[in-house]
Amino acid sequence: MNIGIISSTFLPGPHTAGIEIFLFHEATELSKLGHSVSLFTSRTSRGWKDQLPFNLVNYLPGTSLLFQISSPLARAYLEMQLRFFQKTRPSDIWHVHLAYPFGVVALPLSTKLNIPSVLTCHGRDIQRLPEIHYGYRLNSSIDRWVRRTIPCADRIISVSPSVRKELSDIGYPLRRIVDIPYCIDFARLSSQADKQALRKKLELPETVPVIVTVSRNHPKKGYIYLLQALSILNKRGIEFLSICIGKDTEELEADAERLGIGDKCRFVGECRVSFTPPNIVLPPEKVIEYYHAADLFVLPSLIETFGIVLIEAMAAGLPVLTSDVDGCRDVVRDDINGLLAPPKDAVSLAEKIEFILSNKGLQERLVSAGREFASNLSRQKIVKEYEELFESLVQDND
Repeated sequence: MNIGIISSTFLPGPHTAGIEIFLFHEATELSKLGHSVSLFTSRTSRGWKDQLPFNLVNYLPGTSLLFQISSPLARAYLEMQLRFFQKTRPSDIWHVHLAYPFGVVALPLSTKLNIPSVLTCHGRDIQRLPEIHYGYRLNSSIDRWVRRTIPCADRIISVSPSVRKELSDIGYPLRRIVDIPYCIDFARLSSQADKQALRKKLELPETVPVIVTVSRNHPKKGYIYLLQALSILNKRGIEFLSICIGKDTEELEADAERLGIGDKCRFVGECRVSFTPPNIVLPPEKVIEYYHAADLFVLPSLIETFGIVLIEAMAAGLPVLTSDVDGCRDVVRDDINGLLAPPKDAVSLAEKIEFILSNKGLQERLVSAGREFASNLSRQKIVKEYEELFESLVQDND
């Protein structure tokens, strides 16, 4: 098949999140399966042409900016580019990522051009959380455009039950929603590692419990509640070292000092991906080293689409604790492959952290179930499901 993938974002970008990781895995694995893949995406990757196993087509300057200035002009400008994309890189099917901004243009155009289309939503394009101003659809105009255009998609991928519910609430037919979760590089994440050797390399204490969190510093990630929970543990005399990895986590140092835990927290910042195509490694090796050196993974988010780092941590052999919210509860089954805590509840979060760290039997049980769960989400397996969906839609369109 000739497969066109359309996304407003790709690597390398301001930060590496679930969508960027998935796009790389999808395009790479589909190419390995023998398909001709063309990715229409941001100009940040323009230096990578001819260095990857798939084709890169970069959209023209000003495309993203126009969506902030003039929606009608932006839509016309993008439609012109997508028509040229199809003319020069003819595709049997389009896989569109994000209902907004590019979905509102690409999906209706695919109908006009008689190209089967699949949409995958990734977060703020479909979800809304007004209390932290999260979600494009909080803008009534964007919400109308999304509602008007997503019916043009032949299928929409739901990466989690929470996303499926959002799509159902909008009115998209349930029979056309396909459940396919995110994927991970399970082989790398689950590889054996010498924990003590890694602790020495990363300058971590040999015996103090290490709690790791991997996520950018954003209001939806709930970092403040983690710090408050750690402060409670510190006052109880519980020993720990917290490692926070992600873009702008360094900005949390002042909060940690204010809470009296500055000496018990380390803010690593973003571990940049080694962008040397075609040898791009996701997640970065240093993140995996921190996973393997730690004792517990905690993600105190207020909302997620899927929470790919939860699966990464499970694959790496860590017990997982996260919030009982959309996205997180879709991945973690409470007391089965992880524990859930009420959102924005530092006291409960502290109690559950202490409970896990003090219970070796619980740790072993959660780690075993977590690894088994994560093993079903290898990138080879998940991308194969996409391939089968694409083939069925192309055949139906013949």
